Amino acid sequence: MAFALVASMAFVQVPQFNGFYNTVIYLFGASFGSFSLALFDKVYDQTQIFIGQGFLIFFVFINLLLLLNMVIAMMADTYAATNEIA
Repeated sequence: MAFALVASMAFVQVPQFNGFYNTVIYLFGASFGSFSLALFDKVYDQTQIFIGQGFLIFFVFINLLLLLNMVIAMMADTYAATNEIA
């Protein structure tokens, strides 16, 4: 939600980030790989294009690490549960 709040306030010119609900939906899809860096090409300020692309890459990277750690934790829990039985 923090990423969505920052994106909806910082990138108002981008149609996908216009409003909190649209931003949450877009970032939810981006967490599963449905995103495009060409999204920020419609912004006229060159600096904001690089900041927007960096923000999106950072979000996807952090989300990937979070989901990977959750999978590892579930696998470790399953291993511990099956190790107790044997």
